[in-house]
Amino acid sequence: MTLRDLPEIYLDNGIPAVRDWTPGLLAGLLKTYEREVSSRGFSPREYLKPGLSEDAVRFQLKRIDMEPPSELITWFGWANGSSVHFPGIWPAALDQAVDRYIQVDLETYDDPEPGLEEFDWGAGRGWLRLALDNYTKAIDCRPGHTEPVEIHQTDPSFGFDNEVYGRCRSLSTLVTWWIEGLRAGAHEWSASARAWVTADFSAIPVLQKESGLA
Repeated sequence: MTLRDLPEIYLDNGIPAVRDWTPGLLAGLLKTYEREVSSRGFSPREYLKPGLSEDAVRFQLKRIDMEPPSELITWFGWANGSSVHFPGIWPAALDQAVDRYIQVDLETYDDPEPGLEEFDWGAGRGWLRLALDNYTKAIDCRPGHTEPVEIHQTDPSFGFDNEVYGRCRSLSTLVTWWIEGLRAGAHEWSASARAWVTADFSAIPVLQKESGLA
């Protein structure tokens, strides 16, 4: 994909989304994303863990009463986590994300501190973290979720007077932004440090920053 071939991102009732979304869009974008990081002296398959089958993803999420959206099947089919941070995200392995939900997130939903019962503690019941950071992205895996699926930035204020900020629709929206940022010079791979660094924050797409998703 060239820059002009990337999907257009527009505001759908104030929430960024890719135009003309299809369930198969993400797979092609992930291939483009992988080519982009490869062209910068980085060997992604050296760090990405082998992907999972659809059955494996469904089996693990069934343990926590989650229903995977089609894009999450594609995401974990592409890779089941990474040993290093990638531009935009440090992908978690599915078993790690599930364990985090059970051991940390779910416990706070079931037994919150007095006076804080309504807080969703960053992710929200039925939302799966895509990375293990406290401040990361979570995807809607609640039974009956809509497509394209909603993603939100994890933050303790999630659900409080925040119907737009920190949200987007579709993993394809995020991956498109990551590709655009790479092509604009926002991220560089440091072989000596074995890490991606933000070389130019101004090169990250403006809407991504304005939406609180950088």
